[in-house]
Amino acid sequence: MSYEMKKHRILELIAEMVEVDVSEVKEDSSFADLGIDSLMALELAVYLERDYNIFIQEQELMSLRKVEDLLRFLNTN
Repeated sequence: MSYEMKKHRILELIAEMVEVDVSEVKEDSSFADLGIDSLMALELAVYLERDYNIFIQEQELMSLRKVEDLLRFLNTN
């Protein structure tokens, strides 16, 4: 899957989680600004593990502050 396809799917997933239009989720959006709390972040990690077979350790997950951080992490793993 290309980076652009992966990015679009992640933005869609986040938009679904916070119940906004995908156009409102930007790469430089922080998870806090989007209203994503630690429980929602864990839910996101479960989706990523299932969809991309990528395991994100809790420490790594908590270090990701923005959508672009998550995209960078996925692109390098």
